[in-house]
Amino acid sequence: MTAAQATRADDAGASAQQPWLSIMLPVYNVAPYLEECLLSILSQADEGVEILLCDDCSTDDSMDVARKVADEHPGRITIMQNPQNLGLSGTRNAMKDRASGRYFWFVDSDDYLLPGAISALKTWIDREAPDVLSFKYRRGHMRKKAFRGPSNTVVHTPAKILAGIYRSRKMYSWAKVSHRKLWEGGLEFPVGKLFEDQYNTPLLALAAQTLVHIDKSLLVYRKRPGSILAQAVREKEQFAEKAHRDMAHAADRVREEMARTPDAETPESRFAMSHFLAREFAKTCERIERAGSEGCGGKDPRELAREFRAIMDGNSPIPFEEMLRLYRRPRHAYSYTQLRKALRFTA
Repeated sequence: MTAAQATRADDAGASAQQPWLSIMLPVYNVAPYLEECLLSILSQADEGVEILLCDDCSTDDSMDVARKVADEHPGRITIMQNPQNLGLSGTRNAMKDRASGRYFWFVDSDDYLLPGAISALKTWIDREAPDVLSFKYRRGHMRKKAFRGPSNTVVHTPAKILAGIYRSRKMYSWAKVSHRKLWEGGLEFPVGKLFEDQYNTPLLALAAQTLVHIDKSLLVYRKRPGSILAQAVREKEQFAEKAHRDMAHAADRVREEMARTPDAETPESRFAMSHFLAREFAKTCERIERAGSEGCGGKDPRELAREFRAIMDGNSPIPFEEMLRLYRRPRHAYSYTQLRKALRFTA
């Protein structure tokens, strides 16, 4: 029995009343965007789509907007309220534990779905029942891919799935739809960590056996001023040490899981993860050097950069010095230049 057949068999045994998809929206101070997000879902969701919304103690009018839309669409939206501010990871975990759908989709409440997004997902789920689905998305006038590999076909094995995700450099949880079974082994979003998707998305890939990347834009991504990512990089003269340290340590967890996952380490997956870490290390060094001692909280920039090198190089399947040699090819000229500069800075 193939992985898809096993998934279909499991799903066939589920209750006929079980939603086929749970869309989960974490809400915190997104009043200007929330109605558009909700209506973009409601306009195309069939009765088999469960919509969960969890407010993380917003201080603006987000909940007024949510209740207004919910009242206009009775029985379609389940509103949850955190007793205290839990952050993005804690809010996603709370909704995940409440969700009843066969597939999970964590959608940021300041983004919105494009027409036909849900039907595109259902078509591939009905046809192939993959463990994970990814898709293109729009950011402004640009179309981005959340997976670098074959489109509109089934990709097999954790190694190939992991490699395609690392090659895309797009770890966003909202760009992945996953079967609930992948979460039933205890996978959680890491509370208190920034760049939490760099923890979870690779672990999701390692738990999966099949992925379909849909060659169609399903969502519009907005990078708004108050978002977590924007806050982490808002001041270019300041180095966001916690954000980058969390990002560096995410690789610890991924490497541990790779070691436990049969056949996860292939030349393709090793290079893809190493390339991702080398690029992030080079960018981190650039930010540290630009921030200087004052922007690094009085710490010596080179010493701080060496700390990050120890973490990231230590978790890279291919050491950075070896990556530098592998980059001596025309298609990697930019990566070679950036990594060489970072290695010299931390020598």
